[in-house]
Amino acid sequence: MKIFGIEIERKTDILALAAFTLALAGMLHQFSGYLHGPVVKLFLPEQVLIFADKIGAAQTEYVRFAAPMAYVNTGQPGYNAAIKSEAIRFTMAGRSYEQKWQEFGSSGSNNNNLTWKKNGDAHPFAIEAGSTESHETAFAPRTVLVRGGEDPAARSRNYLKWDEFITGLSGNKEFEITFVSEIYGKSPVNVKCKIYLTDAIVRTLKERKWVAPSCWAD
Repeated sequence: MKIFGIEIERKTDILALAAFTLALAGMLHQFSGYLHGPVVKLFLPEQVLIFADKIGAAQTEYVRFAAPMAYVNTGQPGYNAAIKSEAIRFTMAGRSYEQKWQEFGSSGSNNNNLTWKKNGDAHPFAIEAGSTESHETAFAPRTVLVRGGEDPAARSRNYLKWDEFITGLSGNKEFEITFVSEIYGKSPVNVKCKIYLTDAIVRTLKERKWVAPSCWAD
């Protein structure tokens, strides 16, 4: 009897072939895991915190964000991942903005006043294969490098004043934020969050200067 062109004469040959096939399948599975390495997924936050914050010596109010960031690494055992950084990106009045991670902590409310408990400065962290990781991240605008010939004001292009942010929301029914996480040695992962701007959300932003609306998939 022949199987895949191999002559099978005895029962022991069949058992040996079966063992060889299983070993080969295991090797191919391990090799596939090696090629893929860690497989990190960033979950869509259930909500995002939007708030005004005074930044700089002039204590100017700028818009800032915070959100729960949750991950899973579905890679095979041994293929751990390292998150290098987290950021958010959004567009307002035709201009693009980016804010980088600044702190890990937890947000809350006390008599309608926003509270924030800092757990530590934002820093790279590992996600072991087959495990999850979650925390709340506060994001903040950063200055950018300006080279010769560029407008020096471009250094602060990621800083959006609170009043300009509120004005930019006027007349819009939706506001979209993209969460981006950089992974060491791998391509970044991202998810898009859509916020539906109800009258109550906009009014709360104007009066209380913070709100935590729900995040919806794009």
